[in-house]
Amino acid sequence: MKALLVGIFLLWSAHAFSNPRFEKLAEEQFANAQYREAIDTLSKDAERLTEKGYLILAASYSEIQEYDNELRILGILSSKDSGNYQWKMLIGQSHLKKSRFSKIEKVKKDEETKAIQSFRETLQSNPKFKPAYDQLLEIFLQREESHEARTLLASAIQQFGPRAQWLNKLCELQANDGFLGPAETTCRRAIQISPNFPDNYVFLSQSLMDQKEEGKAQKVAMYSGKRFPSSEFAQWGAGQVFLLIKNFEAAIKYFGNAIHVNSESMRAHLGEAEALFQSGEQSRALGHFKKACDLGARNSEKLHVRAAELRIKGDEDLGNKYRSLAETCR
Repeated sequence: MKALLVGIFLLWSAHAFSNPRFEKLAEEQFANAQYREAIDTLSKDAERLTEKGYLILAASYSEIQEYDNELRILGILSSKDSGNYQWKMLIGQSHLKKSRFSKIEKVKKDEETKAIQSFRETLQSNPKFKPAYDQLLEIFLQREESHEARTLLASAIQQFGPRAQWLNKLCELQANDGFLGPAETTCRRAIQISPNFPDNYVFLSQSLMDQKEEGKAQKVAMYSGKRFPSSEFAQWGAGQVFLLIKNFEAAIKYFGNAIHVNSESMRAHLGEAEALFQSGEQSRALGHFKKACDLGARNSEKLHVRAAELRIKGDEDLGNKYRSLAETCR
């Protein structure tokens, strides 16, 4: 936040013909982290503040976490030039800081909503101001508002072109939200721009599987598994593809690779356990189910089902072990 304010200080100083001496003193005090001193200096001549002076005053209030005062000062600036996108952006950031600082849930929610509105107004005034897109995307992803994030990313890509980090995230969101055709298209574009980013291949294979394109999904999974041997996600993703098509031997291989990369991967242990169980190696599977449970998996219901299957097959001893694990893995 401070960096953006300082950047605007530089912008205004480049255009200012003169700067009151007291503002220069306040700027020095701010640079030396003497924020209350800067506030006192500027407050004595508040009626004579230039735009730069208002910015220093707002930034000083921000540094001591007096966000209501920061908003008040930025509001004065905005009233002098209501169309200025920079003021809207700073107001949005101040609302966001107030939201993150507050411990009252209603205040947090209300201030975040105001921040979103200010960032949207920023983009209305200047559709090519990238920091506003970044700030909105951060909020939407944190709030798990996938629809808003997808819409924003599509708009950002239209304005600035296919940037890698945006395409990568849009590929992920579309694949996870079931937008299968768009996900395939986006993920292929993302791979062209970021060929060394393994996640795009995983989400592409996922979207192909969801479209019943099993052959294409296998090719992508095999390629990413070979190309990214050190990526737990790529190895796990390949394992998932082969688990779904019931090629348990290949699934066991890739889930095992993922565990080799990261022995604490809960999803890889769950995948390995499932592939082993369905391939007939239920005793080996139990160890991976237990490890996944130790890592935080809560799959008691599935373990009870597996226990029942074993008892039906006549393996009471192993079935009881699965039932015991199910009781603890809640």
